[in-house]
Amino acid sequence: MTEPREPGAAADPIALAEFLGRLAHDLRSPLGVVTEALGSLRADFSAELTDEQRLLGTLADRGLGRLGRLADTLSVAAELESGRLALRPSVVDLVEILRAAAATAGAIERRREVTLTSELPDRPCLLVADTDRLSRALEEILINAIRHAHRTARVRLELAPAEARVVIEDDGRGVSAEQRPTLFRRFVPNSSRAGLGLGLSIAHDVVVAHGGHLSIAASTLPPGRAGTLGSAFVVSLPIAGTSERVPRPV
Repeated sequence: MTEPREPGAAADPIALAEFLGRLAHDLRSPLGVVTEALGSLRADFSAELTDEQRLLGTLADRGLGRLGRLADTLSVAAELESGRLALRPSVVDLVEILRAAAATAGAIERRREVTLTSELPDRPCLLVADTDRLSRALEEILINAIRHAHRTARVRLELAPAEARVVIEDDGRGVSAEQRPTLFRRFVPNSSRAGLGLGLSIAHDVVVAHGGHLSIAASTLPPGRAGTLGSAFVVSLPIAGTSERVPRPV
């Protein structure tokens, strides 16, 4: 019989990876059925739907999209926990990745009272990366910024000779000094950050897999409320030697 695990002890990475992978699979199966059924109903009765019913369909699509994204997040977490994150590197334009990531994050985390602005250069910023993995990491940080902003979130790109610095900040209440040491750890309870604690931890590990670094600092945006100081997540990525460098596997 397996001995009970002491409270606070680390879970077995292989067992956890297997559990996360199975959970992702079990989510995708019913999601596929519901998505197909909803599409069939919409196609068969499109002409008869009222505006209210169309709105309900849109809300259902949005919910299914969130669940699908959760399944994808669990799959990536399973790869990271098992130490088998697969990267498919190529030379990509970080500016285009950021534009697309900002659009995706704004569509997923819809908050009418929050404005997401971008300060990106007109010229390309080339680096070697896995487009899907890096895009997902940046989307998670952007979603986090929108979710915790009061009125404003912003993404900007700072270029140096050998490094690109992506700064994603918000005007929310920020992250306390006590919470920062565990902010990028999976499944750590955090009273100020909703969810499973997967998004930022995955973003951190994916950035590291690309030879980069993810850190947190104080936001430079004006405070959203008196007495608050928002967060700035800084993603540093190497851009020198794009023809030779490839991200290391995790």
